[in-house]
Amino acid sequence: MELDDGVTPEVPSRTPRKALRTVLVIVAVVIVSIGGVLVAGQLSRSSEARDKLDRAIERLSAAEPAVLHVDAAVRSEITSSVVPAAADALAAADGAQSDLDAALVLLDEASPVLSNGDAVLASAVRQAVVARRQMLFEAKTVLAADARAGAVLDASHEAWALVAETGTLTVNAAAAYNKHTKAGVQASTKLSNDATAKLKTARSLLETVTAGFSEADMSSYRAYIDARLRLLDSSRKIDSTWLAGKIEDANKLLDAYNAEEKKVVAQAKALTTTPAGELANAYEALTRDAIARYFDARDAARAADEQVKAAATK
Repeated sequence: MELDDGVTPEVPSRTPRKALRTVLVIVAVVIVSIGGVLVAGQLSRSSEARDKLDRAIERLSAAEPAVLHVDAAVRSEITSSVVPAAADALAAADGAQSDLDAALVLLDEASPVLSNGDAVLASAVRQAVVARRQMLFEAKTVLAADARAGAVLDASHEAWALVAETGTLTVNAAAAYNKHTKAGVQASTKLSNDATAKLKTARSLLETVTAGFSEADMSSYRAYIDARLRLLDSSRKIDSTWLAGKIEDANKLLDAYNAEEKKVVAQAKALTTTPAGELANAYEALTRDAIARYFDARDAARAADEQVKAAATK
């Protein structure tokens, strides 16, 4: 058939369509190939993520003995033996901290590509790790205070025991003086000297307490000891005056001594506790908040462990 313009139409070639089908087939093959690579990559990443989750759990488990060690130290009573125990626990805490930090890094890397079930487990593991890290953080404050308090606890007890001993010596000195004999007054002086030596030792021990745990205010106890030392000075002066034969002068000094002694007795009654008690109060004030946060974190760790167990069995 001819068109009116006399141009014979060309028969469209089918070759281009064959070429198109060939191209489409090639593209399809490429897509399938790419899809296979993507699936394989996804599987590989998922496998790597699960491996990292497993390694994070291993790090958590590796930290657990040290965490338990620290926990026992935190919950122990304060004694002089706590000093090396606290040092050991602090060293253990550093090691556990390293394991827990590494576990967190692994969890951060793994979490974005974990399957739903593994993601739930990873979340529980993360809570367990974070809670333990908080425990260790608070424990360091507590253990450092434990070591300081434990180092001076014996000194605080010994100081006040010496003060108590001087009370007996002072009473005996007064009794010896009241015999109004040369031997009695000389004995009084010796007893006063013994009491003075003990009080000076006690005062030195309180200085040790202050140096090791400055938060514990020993000033009222030192002031009391100083007052007692002044009384003993007065007692010796009375003794020496009496031995010099100045009995009337000695009696006048004795009246002043008795008046001063009443003030010292009142000073003793004003003391509400002992140096060891003061140390305990200062320790509690220093660690109260950290200990509360520690046990909150401890409870959180226990709850997280239950979630880990539940997620691991699904």
